[in-house]
This record gives sequence, C-alpha cells and structure tokens, in this order.
Amino acid sequence: KHLDKAEQLAPDDVHVLGIRLLTLLGQKNWAEAQKYIDRLVKMNADGAGGLLYEQQLALAKGEYDKAVDLANRAIAKLPEFASGYISLGQSLQAEGRYQEAVSQYLNALDRQSNNLHAIQGIIACYYAMNRPDDASRYIAIARHADPSNPVFQELEVEHSLKYGDGTLAISARLSSAERSVGTACRYRW
Repeated sequence: KHLDKAEQLAPDDVHVLGIRLLTLLGQKNWAEAQKYIDRLVKMNADGAGGLLYEQQLALAKGEYDKAVDLANRAIAKLPEFASGYISLGQSLQAEGRYQEAVSQYLNALDRQSNNLHAIQGIIACYYAMNRPDDASRYIAIARHADPSNPVFQELEVEHSLKYGDGTLAISARLSSAERSVGTACRYRW
C-alpha cells in the first residue's frame, strides 16, 4: 500500500522503482518484474544498460549461468565500478562457488573499500565454507565501517554466541535492550 502511494507520488523515482522490482522478484512475479526492468533500463538507472537488473531477474529465477553471464557483461562495460563484481559474486555464491564469489567480492572492495554488500557476501561465503574466523574478521571490518548497522550488529552477536564468548553476546543484547527501554521511556504519553 505504501509502495503504491510512493509510486503514485514519484512514478519515475529510481529508488521507488527499484524497491518495487525487488518486491516483485521476491514474489516471483516475473512478468511484472520485467515491466519494471524495462522502465529502469529506459532510464539507464543501473548505468549498465539494464544488465544489472536483468542479472537480478536471472538470479531470482535460478538461472545462474545467465546471471553469471550478465554480471560478466556488466563488468566488461563498467570495470571500474563495484556493482558488477558484487553481482558476479552473488551469482557465484548462489551456485555454491563460494571461493570464486569471495574473489569477486574482494574485487568489488578494491573499487569501493567500504561496500557493505560486498562485505556481507564475503561473510556469508566464509560461513558457507566453514571458515568462521575469516567471517569474524569481515564482521569486524563491517562494524568498523558502519557501527550502527543492525545487520552487522546482529551478525556479531550471533557469531559470538556460536563461535566465541557468549557473555559478550549477552552483554550486547542487554545493552540493546537498555537502549530500547530508554527510548521507550522518553516517548511516554
């Protein structure tokens, strides 16, 4: 409902259209997703002639070979940007080619050193390869790059619970709960 309203207010807003596309991909509504991709391509919103949007569609449909091909084409078109390497990393990761995916995510970090999507991909791949110490190292990098990011805060806590000192995780949970209570108290009626 809110997304419909946002699209009515800003029918050509790239961010709104991108969120709509992601929603449609999650719903596996391929035909409608293609319509949004076509609109985004006309705007060259990804800067790669739509290759990155088409890659997202192929990835969502489980067409991994096609997703890899589209990501490689995006890299060939825009080798200086991280986005193509992230797309390739995601495609390889979906195929279970974790070490190759890590290499592509690292290529993305060479181009944009604090790209949290690349770091998140690296963390997921290291967990998939049963390399929790490497995952922990990248969680620390992510937490340093964006200390308030709740995704990485939660990854840090979960990692501590599973692989480290659980008391640190409990301390982090208590601290979070205290902040929540403090915030709630400020907004009493």
